[in-house]
Parts: sequence; structure tokens; C-alpha cells
Amino acid sequence: MPAGERLRWYAQHFEMVELNSTFYSVPEPRMVERWCAATPDDFTFDVKLHQLFSFHSTQAKLLPPDLQRHARDRCQGKCEIDADLQEALLKIFLRSTSIFLRCGQAWRLSLQLSPAFSPRKHELGELIQLIEMLSDYDLAIELRNRNWAVGDQLQSTIDFLQEYHAVL
Repeated sequence: MPAGERLRWYAQHFEMVELNSTFYSVPEPRMVERWCAATPDDFTFDVKLHQLFSFHSTQAKLLPPDLQRHARDRCQGKCEIDADLQEALLKIFLRSTSIFLRCGQAWRLSLQLSPAFSPRKHELGELIQLIEMLSDYDLAIELRNRNWAVGDQLQSTIDFLQEYHAVL
């Protein structure tokens, strides 16, 4: 099936699709408008947040052009998250993806964390700033390190997600 026909087909057979492409680049507004036009209003988009938010090191070339120049000054090829870069990228990302709201489309954001984001090296509190910046949006968090969901850590993880109204 040609790539241009897949989304329409998915919308006929499924109620939801995960947008993996948004993990690698901020979608152009025209692309989001095309996604909306190709699907019914009750179809849900699970919009994966850009990899920079996910504690993955990110190549500067995967950032929007305006941020690439900014990032090159501070990164040697790959960027780690910092508050200024996070806020700037989030503004650009939400400007583009909020078109779903204007179109009346159902959607939510999904934060897919790196498997290296583990309770041994990190704390869920490191996510608070991002979660608070996204408080007006439905947010799902994918913890890809299983140690967040074992033993005593499981209840702590559930409590954190409930406190910040995020879905696991």
C-alpha cells in the first residue's frame, strides 16, 4: 500500500495510531492538517514527544532548523536535554501539534523514555518540569526500564504518575 494511503486505511480499521515520526522531527503544520483531514474526528492520535525529551541523546540535525544553530554551539554532534533547549523545542512542537485541537481531532502526547532512564540513575522528579509544562494536555509516559515497575518501586511509580495525572 502506498505510504500516502496508509493513514486513511488505519482510520478505517483502528481507533488510534501512534505517530512515531514525531519522535524524530517536529511535524510541519501542513502535515498535521493532512493527518486531520485523512481521519474522522473520533480517531485518536498518540503523538510521541520528540526524542530530546526522552533522555535519549539527540543529534542536533534532528532538531528544528532554528534550534540546530543554537544546539551546535552547545553540543558536539549530540545534545543532552537542558531547560532552555527543552522549553524552546516544546514551544515549536506544541505550535505544530496543537493543530489537532483546532481541527477538533482527538489526540494525546506520549513520552517514551530511554531504557537507560532507570531508578538506579534517575528519579521520576526529573520529569516534573516537562510534565508541568504539559499540564494542559493528556500525557502518557512509557517507562522502558522495567525496574520502575518492580517491588516497592512500582507503588512509588504509580503514586508519582497519579499525582501528576499521567498515564502509564
